[in-house]
Amino acid sequence: GNYSIYKDYKTKIELAEKKAAKTKAVIEKPAKPKSKLKISYKDKREYEILESEIKELNVEKEQLESEINSNKLATDELISKSSRLGEVLNLLDKKELRWLELDDLMLN
Repeated sequence: GNYSIYKDYKTKIELAEKKAAKTKAVIEKPAKPKSKLKISYKDKREYEILESEIKELNVEKEQLESEINSNKLATDELISKSSRLGEVLNLLDKKELRWLELDDLMLN
């Protein structure tokens, strides 16, 4: 290699580092502090409903996992139950995240 190849390489590295720094700066922006809000009746009700929905989804998740692991399912059933398990896990994530947000509001 010669110096021009080295310089091109160095320039590419510096550009990549600048892009990474910009991306990191965007990600690390601190969230705006939430002002203390009084929790509404609607939020309280949603909090209670979410608790029961999360319990039901956990029961369904355990049932699907046991059926999938039983090795007694036909291929079509296995595919549909695996698909439903993915949906249940996605719903659980969303509902648990919302529940945590509401729980934080309840504590403040």
